[in-house]
Amino acid sequence: MTQAERAVCLAADEGDLAARGLALNASGVARTAVGRIEDGERDLREALDLARAHGSIEDIARATMNLGYTLLSSGRDEEALALIETAIADNEALGFDLRRGALNRINAGEALFALGRWDEAIAQAEAVRNRIEFRFAGRRASITRARVATARGEDDLAASLLSWVEADGQGQGQPHIGADWRLVVAESAAWAGRYDEGRAATAAGLELVVGNDVWYAARLCAVGLRLEADRCISAHARRARSEEAAARQRAGELVATAADVVGPGEIEAWVAQARAEYLRLGASDVSGSPVEAWTGVRERWRFLRQPYPEAYSSLRLAEAELAAGNRRSGAGELASAAALAEQLDA
Repeated sequence: MTQAERAVCLAADEGDLAARGLALNASGVARTAVGRIEDGERDLREALDLARAHGSIEDIARATMNLGYTLLSSGRDEEALALIETAIADNEALGFDLRRGALNRINAGEALFALGRWDEAIAQAEAVRNRIEFRFAGRRASITRARVATARGEDDLAASLLSWVEADGQGQGQPHIGADWRLVVAESAAWAGRYDEGRAATAAGLELVVGNDVWYAARLCAVGLRLEADRCISAHARRARSEEAAARQRAGELVATAADVVGPGEIEAWVAQARAEYLRLGASDVSGSPVEAWTGVRERWRFLRQPYPEAYSSLRLAEAELAAGNRRSGAGELASAAALAEQLDA
């Protein structure tokens, strides 16, 4: 039993509803972090019910924000967005613009990005980013804005935003900010072929979250393996044998890390994508069809209604189909990826 779970039991024994609500929030967040999404959601919904019946506005805001994050972690973005938008509207109706209202906007931006509604994600980030009283939320908003800029190829804007967050401390004492910042840095590096920068960002991000947050760990493993696969292919073409060997070694470490990451929905999709990236190395210790692997990844993202990773997985599936000699299927996947990219303005 974790410390948070013991606190829940103690509060129940003493009949202290306020303490029980706080303990359920802590337990729900802790369970979400290790991939026990169903348990975490149950705790947080009970915390929210208690807050609405017996708590303060702050209690309601805390439980709503935490529940929204849990739903985001599992890829239930539409459900998360509905909850968060209701919380924002309630907050504004009461005339409050408090810290948790700003953080709800950040979570809304994350959901909107995942759903491909990027202009709306930008609007939520900009509502918070330049408010000096929301310094913590402002850093997270800048990362959200940089994530959209990276996906759209706005490299100078992304670099400027990421540099500002780095200079402002990346949220010292806040591992989620540090991990999220490094995640965007790594993706930017992957698109540009800046392999050393991407490897360093991935390693530093995983150091912050492995064993502490499976959602970020899964995402960092996936982008890290993408970088190492790209580097291995590039090094092989250049006959840079030592560089290729180093990429294979690092990829082996990352796929081993991903194997220990367990969780439903989006977490599971990122782990599947990490494994598919590893197949791109053609490693002798791996068996499996790249076409089947990338088909499975694409279907996961399609089910979760996340068009950006779906477009990326369609691109990789097209590569696998063409490598297997399936020209018609490969051309179809390329067309699908291009259509999604056009829709997103990516």
